[in-house]
Amino acid sequence: YIANAMDVIIKLFLACLNLDLSTFLGAFPAFGTTYSIFRMIGLGLALIIATVSLYRFFTAQDTSSMGSPVIVLLRTAATAAMIYFGGYVLEYIVHLASFSYGIFLNLETAPEVPLSGLFDAAYLTQILNSTSAGEVIAPGLLAAVAVVLSLLLVVMIAINLFKLLIEVAERFMVVGVLVFTAPLSFSTFASQNSSNVFKNWCKMFLSSCVMMTVSVFFLKLVVSGLYAITSESYWLQFLLILALCKIAQRIDSYM
Repeated sequence: YIANAMDVIIKLFLACLNLDLSTFLGAFPAFGTTYSIFRMIGLGLALIIATVSLYRFFTAQDTSSMGSPVIVLLRTAATAAMIYFGGYVLEYIVHLASFSYGIFLNLETAPEVPLSGLFDAAYLTQILNSTSAGEVIAPGLLAAVAVVLSLLLVVMIAINLFKLLIEVAERFMVVGVLVFTAPLSFSTFASQNSSNVFKNWCKMFLSSCVMMTVSVFFLKLVVSGLYAITSESYWLQFLLILALCKIAQRIDSYM
């Protein structure tokens, strides 16, 4: 029942986070207007960067081949093309990332044959009967304590799973922010000296798209672990699931 409930919650949550640019525009319509503004700002920044590069070349401050007027003009033209047409490329990349995202999103984690769950009726009845059938109270008390501790672990897993959902929403928003502010990063391609900013942006954008799929993978992994809990191995399984939630929250720092 716990796994079923969490699986339904995760599916409802992820269904709202459709990895598509129209989802961002629907949630934040101002993205569409600000993107046009950022394109104009990005073009202005590219012209300023190109002007500074040409000034440094003609004043002998930068005499390298990458600072020559021909190279600067070519980079500026490429930058202008990216500013005006890069949005279509980014939309296509996000669309490609949505395929793997959707595969894990629609992955069925429930086992075909139900496992003997920890909190099923037969197991709880066995615990309660251990004190009502004239047996020694100690075993029943220990069993009750075990159930209470198990419930605490379930609460801890639920809290960490909620934090993981927040983390997924944050990664989802990072993709949208990087796409709709991309013209500012594109402008730094106009010069060799500032191109590192563009390279770092590319790495961040691609890693954010990958992290969306990885996040859904970990959510499904947690739910499958909850389905696999049995009365014989629940302590170890609970600890492993809790550790998995911790890893999933920090996976971007590991990769």
